[in-house]
Amino acid sequence: MNNISATYECAPNIALIKYWGKSDDELIIPLNGSISITLDTSVLSSRTTILLIKSNSHKIYVTLNSATQEIDDGDLNKSPDDLINKKRLFIMLDKVRQNCILQDPFEYEIRICSSNNFPTACGMASSASGFACLAYCLSKAFGYKGDVSELARLGSGSACRSCFGGFVKWNTATDSAFSLSRVLFPAEHWPQMNIVALILEDGKKAVSSTHGMKDTVLTSQLLPQRVKIVEEKRLKMMQQFIGDKNFDQFAKLVMQDSNSFHAVCLDTYPPLFYLNDKSKEIIQFINEFNKIDPELKVAYSFDAGPNCFLFVLDHHIAELLFLIKNIYLNNSDLGEKIVTSADGNFLKSLNFDDIQESRKVLLMNLVRKFTSENKSTIIKYLIHSKIGSGPVHCNENKSLLDLNALPK
Repeated sequence: MNNISATYECAPNIALIKYWGKSDDELIIPLNGSISITLDTSVLSSRTTILLIKSNSHKIYVTLNSATQEIDDGDLNKSPDDLINKKRLFIMLDKVRQNCILQDPFEYEIRICSSNNFPTACGMASSASGFACLAYCLSKAFGYKGDVSELARLGSGSACRSCFGGFVKWNTATDSAFSLSRVLFPAEHWPQMNIVALILEDGKKAVSSTHGMKDTVLTSQLLPQRVKIVEEKRLKMMQQFIGDKNFDQFAKLVMQDSNSFHAVCLDTYPPLFYLNDKSKEIIQFINEFNKIDPELKVAYSFDAGPNCFLFVLDHHIAELLFLIKNIYLNNSDLGEKIVTSADGNFLKSLNFDDIQESRKVLLMNLVRKFTSENKSTIIKYLIHSKIGSGPVHCNENKSLLDLNALPK
């Protein structure tokens, strides 16, 4: 067989217990472990196709969202027009070629075509889902004998967590072969869980996560304490709370870890300001909503950016979206502002009329507290997802390359 192809879809993941800082920048080994939740590929995903063509050309063609770049095998020269981090691509490719079932892994022209079903700059990290896809495609096409999560990690750290569905833990280690991700609990463990992303900004960050981490490791005196408490306490606690489906304790720890992460960013010199005033208002809004009842209903979390990720169970999501709709969306149609599964079942099942009148009184008090003329500009749009089951191996009709090996 002269040509070999593979196509996969992977979803982004959201960190519940975050990592920030690396013990090894080259191998992307984190200072502390992390736990994440994988989104549903039917809502947000990257899709990648790899085609290996038996050839002596040794060319690599990378297509991302319709733009194509030709790369010479081993060419590490950086360009502003690069569609992929070439250094990371070749680290992954070298790893695969050295440990695969192909007898002549260097004798192929490689065509990589990738696309996201969400804008690359929408505020959702596409590197995790993108490099997870690439790792799966390389593994399948070359017959890689190693661990796919290690391979994905060599592309982008958090990509190793997108290699699986459900709740995923990524371990720190002193050796690359042991800094792997594994499923803690599958998606069906907690089917009542919802993830709602509030996209507040969709522009590029002033300081990238890669550069921010390096500055934090060099200058923050709080970071060692954070690493210690995450490794000694928070990872175990989070695993227990998820296992017990204890939302109250889960929510508290998610928010505490997010706050701790941003405290470390502020302790960096010069300080890293990833949250903005919109982000801070959302924090205040969620705290006020949680005060209505003795137990927590919603948890917020912020990665290295201003956009907010909310975690809420089925029996409170109608109240949460009722508030968001009335405070931040100027009571407009949710269907115009929310990205959710293509079948539309979530929006069809959402009925604000089911909220008891006594609860609506409490909620409207909160609406009046937060409503003002400029609130409708805070949230650009929302994304709703259930917990995803992980990567999808696609059949040939979902390939991004046609029979002539060109992007469709």
